[in-house]
Amino acid sequence: MTIDRNSDGESIGIFIDQNTYPTVEFNLMRVVPRFTHAQTVEALKRSMVLYDSAGTTGTYERHRVAPEIVRAYKEVWDSGAATVRSHLALNPVWESTAEAEQDMEQWAYTASGSGFGQTRNDAGRFQEFTHLAARHNLRVNTLVRDTLEEVLTIFEEAHGVTPIDDRRWVNNRVLQASPQQLQRINKLGLVVETIPLTELWLRASKFVDQPDLADSAVSHRRYGDMVVQYAFGTDNKPYSPFATLWAAVARTERSTGTVLGPEQCLSRMTLCAHFCF
Repeated sequence: MTIDRNSDGESIGIFIDQNTYPTVEFNLMRVVPRFTHAQTVEALKRSMVLYDSAGTTGTYERHRVAPEIVRAYKEVWDSGAATVRSHLALNPVWESTAEAEQDMEQWAYTASGSGFGQTRNDAGRFQEFTHLAARHNLRVNTLVRDTLEEVLTIFEEAHGVTPIDDRRWVNNRVLQASPQQLQRINKLGLVVETIPLTELWLRASKFVDQPDLADSAVSHRRYGDMVVQYAFGTDNKPYSPFATLWAAVARTERSTGTVLGPEQCLSRMTLCAHFCF
């Protein structure tokens, strides 16, 4: 991490974080004064105007949201100022399987079907929560960038007890997936979400000299050929979706200009057919 300073050695407020995980956000920013509720509401309204200007009519926040963020969204909605359909993954904090089951039983009537829930758990607890979610008809949304095989195995175990193939459970941030794994994803009726701009442009230097690995990274054309349901995520950088769409078409690494897995490039017509209605 680099902190830009002036000639007197004082910070000018620019922090350059090149770490894989946001060190600045989780360390230095923890001591920065928080936004007030009113500021959050106003920022949300302004954000929706920006999304509208880029043609984005709906968003899905998969990073889990705290209750105070839900309150801000509700205030914007209640005031009639919400111009973007927003789907949020709640952030339940469960200390035990019993506590999770109690909450799920309470949610089952109102949140079953298309509702989302996401939290951080070790493999054992995630397995228990997955079975509970299947039993209560709750839709599971989970990050699988480095754990796809483990998650698929747990989903298959749950499916063997309570069928989930009509639930459209979501695997977020899929990076590498073999044809065999894609077949399993299809059989379970899962939705694959990828972050093309991040994985193919921003962090793709590791693929430049490994063409086989590059070909299997967020391999959208293969998804389409295997009729895997998939969607793009922008990670909100930038808020316009067009940079993300470009990344899926160009598959260009930012430093070298190398096209990664050219056979996986999507055409603009394919994008239109897949995402336009």
